[in-house]
Amino acid sequence: MQAWSDLLNSRVRLYRPDGNPLRRRSDRLESAVVVVSVLLVLLSVWPAVVAGRLAYDNALREESTGSGAPRQVMATLLENAPVTRVSFTEVPAGRQEAVARWTTYSGEVRIGTVPVRPLAKAGAEVPVWIDAAGKAAAPPADSSVLQIRVWRSAC
Repeated sequence: MQAWSDLLNSRVRLYRPDGNPLRRRSDRLESAVVVVSVLLVLLSVWPAVVAGRLAYDNALREESTGSGAPRQVMATLLENAPVTRVSFTEVPAGRQEAVARWTTYSGEVRIGTVPVRPLAKAGAEVPVWIDAAGKAAAPPADSSVLQIRVWRSAC
């Protein structure tokens, strides 16, 4: 730990502006260049952070309130979830789906297949994400997915 503090102290002492008569002009010039470089880096970071934050906020707003943004409703299962044979060494092959009925925000009743928990019984209510047309849709993207999209668009 002492080595880090010694290194930091020597760097600060090296670039510190002082009235030392033994300092060469090139040393003073180097110190000025280092100070200006550090200031430029610090001043250029905040616009990048602001631009990234704005891009993330716009992506989040568009994902959650844009046209056709998925909304969640409760659906009633019309049939039992399919039974799959599962042991300790097996995993069910796909997503469990069953037929369900839900009401859209405009009041229309829709019927379709929706993802369900294993062993769900008919009559149980399950959350369903629907699109603007009232059809079952994928849930909105997670915030980590949006962050990755923003990073990819920035690069």
